Amino acid sequence: MKTIYKYTFLVTVALMGVTSSWAQAPSDAYRNIQEGITGTARTKAMGGAVGAIGADAGAAYVNPAGAALFSRTTIGIGLDVGKGSITIGDIRRELTLGGLNNVSYFGRSIGIPVSSNNSLRFNFGFNVGQEYNYKRDSEMEMTQPKFSITDLISAKAALEGLSSDRYKPTKTYDPFMSGVNPMVALALNGDIIEEIEETNNATGETNRYYTSAFYTENPDKTLTLWPIRGNRLNVSEHGSRYYTDFNFAMSLNDSYFFGASLRIGSMNYGRASMLREDYSDTKDNNNSFLEYGTSLDVTGASLGLNLGFLMALGDYGRIGISYLTPQYAQYKELYSGSVRSRLNTPNPTKDPYFTFETDEYRSDYAMITPGKLTISAMAFLSKYGMVSYDFQYRNLGHSKILLSGAGVSGVSDFIKEDYGAELTHRVGLEVRPINWLSLRTGYAYTGNPLKSEPLKKEAEGGLDYEYPASGMIADFVLPRNYQAITGGIGFNIGRSTTLDLAYVHEIRKERAYPFTGWTDPKDPEKSFIAVKGGDLKETRGSFVANLTFRF
Repeated sequence: MKTIYKYTFLVTVALMGVTSSWAQAPSDAYRNIQEGITGTARTKAMGGAVGAIGADAGAAYVNPAGAALFSRTTIGIGLDVGKGSITIGDIRRELTLGGLNNVSYFGRSIGIPVSSNNSLRFNFGFNVGQEYNYKRDSEMEMTQPKFSITDLISAKAALEGLSSDRYKPTKTYDPFMSGVNPMVALALNGDIIEEIEETNNATGETNRYYTSAFYTENPDKTLTLWPIRGNRLNVSEHGSRYYTDFNFAMSLNDSYFFGASLRIGSMNYGRASMLREDYSDTKDNNNSFLEYGTSLDVTGASLGLNLGFLMALGDYGRIGISYLTPQYAQYKELYSGSVRSRLNTPNPTKDPYFTFETDEYRSDYAMITPGKLTISAMAFLSKYGMVSYDFQYRNLGHSKILLSGAGVSGVSDFIKEDYGAELTHRVGLEVRPINWLSLRTGYAYTGNPLKSEPLKKEAEGGLDYEYPASGMIADFVLPRNYQAITGGIGFNIGRSTTLDLAYVHEIRKERAYPFTGWTDPKDPEKSFIAVKGGDLKETRGSFVANLTFRF
């Protein structure tokens, strides 16, 4: 028999606060800074391993000291056209992507003699590009899941320990703006969970508890919750992030190179999700269901500083290091929720269909993103090309959510607990068999940034660890890994024009969940909700073209 959650369980810990009442969640630390391969067609063809190459807008994006290697005025423009698919289990959806990839300008270097043996050269420029863009529609289905989203929300209502009146809107009171759990408010107003009074005949004591609204009342007044025949989660997402770098670089004797860039970022993101659960309500009639939906739109801007250094190793190559400082970002969110249900009850006078929709609400917050360290090396292959390698480190657990007037949000503690180091390796090869032709290939791999063991690997029975929800949004994804296999070709058209083409094949693996697991801290061995996830695999291929002019 499925658990019926009584809020007397955890009333003693209700004063500790309710994690899911925040509009933000640890997912923001992952979603807002998700990366692929950024830069020009040359950069992408070499797997993004260009930190020590220089004289390319994509290389200056990684290490701004690379801007010091531009000897002539250089203007570049790039386009990105792609197509991909996303798969969860056997369900596959197609998607199309495309648009402006990058625009850059770097001026002719200016030399200043310092002494008879030393000279300084300076360079200025700007670089506008697309860091990441995506549009994906995913669908996940499960047959006869053990737990319902109503089980989770009933447990959260038990944790909060409030009567149902606190969740009902009035002319002067809005529960969605009053600090109560927004998932509980949505479910109660949508009539998919109920508050029930229970009287102990022996003692006369009355208790109240929360339960799913999908049940049968037995003759002895006990309740039997209906089993779930199946559920289906549909999620539609789209978004993009752009950057503008203002570069300043200098070189000493063409051997030591220093650079800095002011990075201004912008982003937009939107998502809509719908979880449908179908119930076995009676022997002959199985048409009861619920649909739990949410929508979210986010816009934001960020500011940071990128610092870099390169050193030439004679005719053998270069080594370099760069550090993108933590960026300060401001976000504005618009979000809403809806519940639609059909509840097949014995009462013929009650309309079985019910729909509830919230207003659209706004949430403003700030975020400090983690810094990013990149160590690079490049070796010349005589006059026939080069091989390069970049190692990138950042710790997603260092992300901090800031709330207006409240300082660091408590969700930052969950980010620190759940996320850790993200390591990326990139390797690239460029071969020039003849002067006007370059052949390129590359590979990139990013590991799993999750630190929490229950999140890194789902337990056999399902995830029973609570991953804080983002307001009303119950579903979420957890990162697994990312890899890219790339290749391309470059043509020198005369002495002043270059055409670069690249193809990038990317695979991103994640684990998707319709809602989080949960464990009663008072009775962790016996009272828990375990949720099975689905492996989400996003595959995308894109063609990038760059035209570069030098004067």
